Amino acid sequence: MDIKYTLEEEIINLEDLLSDSRKKVKELENLQNQVFKMEKEKAQLQKAYGLAVFRFGLVDAAQNYHTVLTENRKLYNDVQDLKGIRNNYHIKGCFDICEDDVATVLTGMKLR
Repeated sequence: MDIKYTLEEEIINLEDLLSDSRKKVKELENLQNQVFKMEKEKAQLQKAYGLAVFRFGLVDAAQNYHTVLTENRKLYNDVQDLKGIRNNYHIKGCFDICEDDVATVLTGMKLR
């Protein structure tokens, strides 16, 4: 009888362990499903974030386009002036060099 009782107890213990294992497997499966859903949501959020950043960058660039264009045009003109390519004042005529090494045009206007 003792052996039969011991074996029955062992079977009950093993059945309990098996049911606990099955519960843990179900919990792990649920956790795996949650992880899969979270990874999918993460990918969607990254995609949405990337699109938002791209769109914001386009909007920002469009808003600043005319400002940057005007500034670039001004800088280009300044560079051209410094290079001497564009010369708005052409002086033709005779110069008279005075004692203080200042050129004077025949009109009497002093140039420095």
